[in-house]
Amino acid sequence: MADRAKSVVRFVFITGDKDPRRGNILDIYEGGFVKHGFHADLIDVSGMGHELCRPETLGKGLDYLDGKD
Repeated sequence: MADRAKSVVRFVFITGDKDPRRGNILDIYEGGFVKHGFHADLIDVSGMGHELCRPETLGKGLDYLDGKD
């Protein structure tokens, strides 16, 4: 199933430089998804903490998931 997911599923991670869980998210993104060839994007927002993202950021993530990158 992982091989199939690599070819058809996209993943987006959204974090910010003030997010206390940023390190964990980067580890999962870089050491897992990217390293193993998944279609994944990281949106790293300057000044954002552990909070909901702005609509523009969410829109960017949704565009990536929809293949509009």
